Amino acid sequence: MMRRVSFLVFLLCIVISFKNQNADTKKGLNITTTSTTSRSFSYEYAASDPSAFQVVAGALFLSDDGKLEEGGEPYRSMEYDFYRDSCPQAEGTIRAMVRYLHKSRSDVAPALLRLVFHDCFIEGCDASILLDDAEGVDSEKKSPPNESLKGYDVINIIKEELEEICPGVVSCADILALAAREGVVLAGGPFYPLYTGRKDSRLAFADIATLELPSPNADLSETLASFASRGFDLRETVTLLGAHSIGVIHCKFFNNRLHNFGRSNEPDPSLDPDFLNLLRSKCRNISSTSPTPSPPY
Repeated sequence: MMRRVSFLVFLLCIVISFKNQNADTKKGLNITTTSTTSRSFSYEYAASDPSAFQVVAGALFLSDDGKLEEGGEPYRSMEYDFYRDSCPQAEGTIRAMVRYLHKSRSDVAPALLRLVFHDCFIEGCDASILLDDAEGVDSEKKSPPNESLKGYDVINIIKEELEEICPGVVSCADILALAAREGVVLAGGPFYPLYTGRKDSRLAFADIATLELPSPNADLSETLASFASRGFDLRETVTLLGAHSIGVIHCKFFNNRLHNFGRSNEPDPSLDPDFLNLLRSKCRNISSTSPTPSPPY
């Protein structure tokens, strides 16, 4: 029961990624591994299917300017199975590729989940996280919270495959959203419906990413304010923060709470003693006067 609840909560973490959402994945196919660079177009917000996430349904129906669409309808460019005519193999290809890579790389699911979160939390699910430095583009990849992100190669591999099938059709933003969903399924979470039809950003938002991505060093009020800025209330935020049941976090991000909280040479008194001892057994005491690095969210 606890495992089932854990994965349900974990799935809810995806919600923050999907203020833009897409269609069903139904078919698989054989694929090969290659790489490419992402294409760029204009970007826009969209919405999530409320039936998949009842807990956070009220925060999901966002249009491209962040306002509720009349009647709670998703942004007009988004729909289920958006590529049914232009590239009917799209979702099956994405699904097959993620499954193929997952067989040899256990980090695919958490890498994609974190990547889509970092993309969608900053200016919506627009694939701006994938852009490299270029004239007029200051890549988000260099932002401190994004320096340890993984999964770029997975998206490149899938994009290359789709370019062979349907050149210039499927957006990188949709690829990332759909690939992350498949990662959730492979990690044991449920399948959830998505709208597709996102557009890729021509712009990157490195400064915004640095300032606005949630930090593990933030206190409760800062964390609540951060998620509230994206439309999530207290219950939804607590639910999302309880979703770290996949992937890893490095000791350096919380080591001070175990050994030298507030420069007291003592642990954080709010930590459960048994949990503190467990964490101390895994994280050795490393004294440091430098600021704690930005988040591995």
